[in-house]
Amino acid sequence: MAEKTKTMADDYQALREDLNNLRADVAALASDAVRSGRGRAGAAKQSATDEVRRRVEQLSSRLGEMTEQGRNQLESAERRIASNPWQTVAVVFGLGMLAGMILRWFRGGGEEDR
Repeated sequence: MAEKTKTMADDYQALREDLNNLRADVAALASDAVRSGRGRAGAAKQSATDEVRRRVEQLSSRLGEMTEQGRNQLESAERRIASNPWQTVAVVFGLGMLAGMILRWFRGGGEEDR
């Protein structure tokens, strides 16, 4: 669950970075359009505006899908935990034991136990 949440957070951050890159690209495109002349600038601006709208819609759609997917994953995890609380406790305990053994092994404590 934590890994999926981390993946979703990474995806969300990637979307934010893409949006920032898109803004920079649009600014550069607008600057180039102004330099190319007034006659062509209007067409370039419209083209850029259309492209920005299209990309923003794509990003918004993807963000909405990711948000919905995250909610579904969270609800699914909550249902599993609620339906099997003792199994959840056992899994968490086992993961804690495993993490403890790995940390002990990496710190060199595993050699003393042999």
